[in-house]
Amino acid sequence: VALDDEYRAIVLHYMNREVTPVLEPVPGIDIEQYKNSLMVRFQNSRIKDTLVRICLGGSSKLPKFLLPVVRKQIAAGGDFTVAALLVAAWFRYLLGVDENGHSYEVDDPMAEALHCTAKQAGTSPDLFFEYGDLFAPDVVNSDAFRNRVTFFLQSLHRLGSRTTVHNLIIKEKN
Repeated sequence: VALDDEYRAIVLHYMNREVTPVLEPVPGIDIEQYKNSLMVRFQNSRIKDTLVRICLGGSSKLPKFLLPVVRKQIAAGGDFTVAALLVAAWFRYLLGVDENGHSYEVDDPMAEALHCTAKQAGTSPDLFFEYGDLFAPDVVNSDAFRNRVTFFLQSLHRLGSRTTVHNLIIKEKN
């Protein structure tokens, strides 16, 4: 993914504009150097880190790693655009069918329930937001966050991931 210019731009946007502003300083860590080392790692074609592995156990990763950024950005009135896209993409992933109609196994401790929810929800994230153990009230009560997730989920279903990301990049440039 990081070898693709547009996906790399999305990762950089997320790191620089959404995560970095809400990070507490870590003694002895140069955050800019750390982000650069991550991008080098992500671009190393010899490291076979698949999207499937990254999505593994998403129901336990989302509340620990992604949603704290969203919560802090909501509280600060900050940017959570890519985080909303990532949540929508995860919801889309839970269908267990890719954009070409090929099935895959959703590997998650909550896979069965989440897969059923994805099939029922279609292009609306509302049923997902009812999972109180995944989404805190301050996140689901944010109209801005819900609207962005809805927009991206609908775009992913209608246009696919490549066009959704491309359109976001174009919007960011303007």
